[in-house]
Amino acid sequence: MNRKVFIGLMVFAAFLVFWGCSEVSQPEVDSQYLYASQSFTMIENDIEFMERGGMPLSDSKAVFSIGWRELMDPSGGTSEVAGHASAVAFEEATASRPHPFGGGIDMGTVYLNYNSNQLEMHKMVGREDGIVYILSHRMPGSTGPELGFVPNTVYEFETTGSSVFDPVQLGITSPPALLELTSHTAGQAISASQDLTLTWSGGKANTGVVLHVHPALNNDPGQRPGPGFGPRPPHGGRPPHGQPFPPAPLSPNALIVVLNDNPGTYTFSSQNIQELINTSGASEIVCGVSQLDVNEVSPNGKVLRVIMHNRDGVRLVVQ
Repeated sequence: MNRKVFIGLMVFAAFLVFWGCSEVSQPEVDSQYLYASQSFTMIENDIEFMERGGMPLSDSKAVFSIGWRELMDPSGGTSEVAGHASAVAFEEATASRPHPFGGGIDMGTVYLNYNSNQLEMHKMVGREDGIVYILSHRMPGSTGPELGFVPNTVYEFETTGSSVFDPVQLGITSPPALLELTSHTAGQAISASQDLTLTWSGGKANTGVVLHVHPALNNDPGQRPGPGFGPRPPHGGRPPHGQPFPPAPLSPNALIVVLNDNPGTYTFSSQNIQELINTSGASEIVCGVSQLDVNEVSPNGKVLRVIMHNRDGVRLVVQ
């Protein structure tokens, strides 16, 4: 069954570092476990983000995720599209997973196949032998090609399987173009006394979109603010190299609009913008547009889902 799902609620879970008891003391091994732990946390946050947004995942045996986002280079004024993917399978239903999440079960080797490319995902093993699979932009140790975006193309996850997970192939088709906000540029000043009209291009024409406006948070240099780019983690910590932070939190007074189609334009009233600014006290806002597609299959009664993220956002200064 192929269902197209769109969501507007984004949540933030604080970064947790899962350190189990171990006699291993080599710095490089500790670094390996820390990297895996951070990957577990990011996947758990992503699942929570989708669940709270209304996407049913509690019955999933496995969740495969893929998406792209634009990374900006402020020094050179250039940008590049960075792909990322993850995969995790559960011994129990996702609703029963422990917190903090210590990884899933072994699926063997996991590949992501598209456009005659076959990329092997990195198998991350934690201290308690939990496993997740990651493929991110410029990961340490990566020697193969980056995960690129090709329009109208089937991206297929392929697992070789293990004693606890059967081999499977599950794909989803990319949109004709990635979403891109075209009405504003990063750091552009707007007036709260005027309506805010957002325009965008890309995405799937017959799939609904979600628009949101919320108070801006601090972002790392080189990232374009918006859905998928969150605040700095506590105590100066950083996510695994090449991986984005979880989605930024939306305040209770965030403006969220769900559309059943993809019209390419929408206007927020000046009254709504003023209420948002007055309530939050923010001097900057983040505007975003997002789409999610889901392909679901149920071999042997076990629900497997592959989810494709497509979103863009921009930070604006309110005067």
